[in-house]
Amino acid sequence: RLAAKVFESSLDAIFITGADFVVLAVNPACERLSGLLQSQLLGNAADGFFYDPHDQGFFKRVQQHLLTDGFWEGEVWRRSTTREPHAVQVSWILLRDEYDTPVHSICFFKDLSEKYAAQQRIETLAYRDVLTGLPNRLLLSQRVDFALRMVERNGGQFAVFFLDLDRFKNINDSMGHSFGDRVLVEVASRISACLRDVDTLCRIGGDEFGLFLQEADAP
Repeated sequence: RLAAKVFESSLDAIFITGADFVVLAVNPACERLSGLLQSQLLGNAADGFFYDPHDQGFFKRVQQHLLTDGFWEGEVWRRSTTREPHAVQVSWILLRDEYDTPVHSICFFKDLSEKYAAQQRIETLAYRDVLTGLPNRLLLSQRVDFALRMVERNGGQFAVFFLDLDRFKNINDSMGHSFGDRVLVEVASRISACLRDVDTLCRIGGDEFGLFLQEADAP
């Protein structure tokens, strides 16, 4: 009864299969995360639960690990009927009887969407200007460093420009900082429209911008 209570109340999604990897039982968290009812999940092969877009033989690899090592762990993708495909953390174990024959497998998985969203927010704060959404000084310096290494290896040219808005302080003083922010956003949009996809516009700070141009053809 205690094991059943843990199974039912676990925040992680859990499903149990037979030795043939056909689903025998699922907990409520598995229903919520999959967007399917228990009746829709039971009797289906477990190879439809997860996928790896870079590994077409993903489930066969998991089966091999289970049979050889008794467990498999990793991050893969999960399709859902109620939302876009999302990343999940999976822990899968194989159960054997006293004769070492596989009898069941138990799979635990949890949604990683919030974790990845938090990582994306951190990266955005680290490499993007909050006001304009442009790359910041740090990201520009990394791209220039990479371009320098590529030029040393393969040759070629690139250019870095610094652009400063004249009399921008007058706008802030006369119209207010909110209006000044709107001007900066508009300037960023207009300059970006003049660049190629391979070029980079960044905001250095204040009213200063930097431009990195790939394959510049003039000294």
